[in-house]
Amino acid sequence: MHNKTIREAFQQASSFLKQNGIEDTLFEAEWMLRELLAVDRTSFFLMWDERLTEEQIGKYEKWVNRRAAHEPLQHIFGKAEFYGRSFRVTPDVLIPRPETELLIEQVIHLADDLFEKKPIKLVDVGTGSGCIPITFQLERSDWSISTIDLSADALAIAKQNAASHKVADKISFHQGSYLEPVRQQAVQVIVSNPPYIPSEAVLHLDDEVKKYEPHLALDGGKDGLTPYREITKQIASLPPVLKRLIAFEIGEEQGKEVADLVKQIPACSWVEVRQDMNDRDRYVVGLMEFD
Repeated sequence: MHNKTIREAFQQASSFLKQNGIEDTLFEAEWMLRELLAVDRTSFFLMWDERLTEEQIGKYEKWVNRRAAHEPLQHIFGKAEFYGRSFRVTPDVLIPRPETELLIEQVIHLADDLFEKKPIKLVDVGTGSGCIPITFQLERSDWSISTIDLSADALAIAKQNAASHKVADKISFHQGSYLEPVRQQAVQVIVSNPPYIPSEAVLHLDDEVKKYEPHLALDGGKDGLTPYREITKQIASLPPVLKRLIAFEIGEEQGKEVADLVKQIPACSWVEVRQDMNDRDRYVVGLMEFD
């Protein structure tokens, strides 16, 4: 009996995934094989009729079975791509989403304009994998970056990612509730992609999210707005600075409510709800200005 070719393994895997309710089976079967073989797409198809080793077949079949149980591919591989870089992910942290890359873009453009590309202090609330603060540090090396998370496990992953990207000594990591660890600091930029799913809705999420991603990073309280209320309340008591930029990622139906919370912060001079690449409300940005 001969070992399977790449083509045979691909066809069997995509069929099995389809039987188990996975939607984009052709793409995912290919992605797992390319990850297994460490090749790009062009090389992959040139190898179509090559045979896999027994070890490769065993590993691939384990991956396919895990994916058939709706475990996210990023957890199976132990990594996710964000802003063109690789980050370690585990069930202790949310898998970085493409929408959050646009949050990074908007903050960089706004901050460069508002602060004229001068060094600033930025705080990220709810670090998770650390993809947000690490990306800011890599893109703007003269910024002073602090990041906060309630979960010690999440912070451990974030620190590992910071070390792998060689910025561990440039970022301050804090465990605590929202802005509490930096309440005495003069901060120019506050960024957060907090939990924003209403508690009841968390129970009805797809298994891929509900079973494998941390509920602490998903559950935003009864109406999904608890983190925004707490953060905006704490922002109001931070030491004043000349200008302070606030940027939140939000649920697509939360734009007005979160914008209203930002408007209520004393010294708030401007608030805007912005959309993601699918034209859904996804970000609230605001500016505080002090005399």
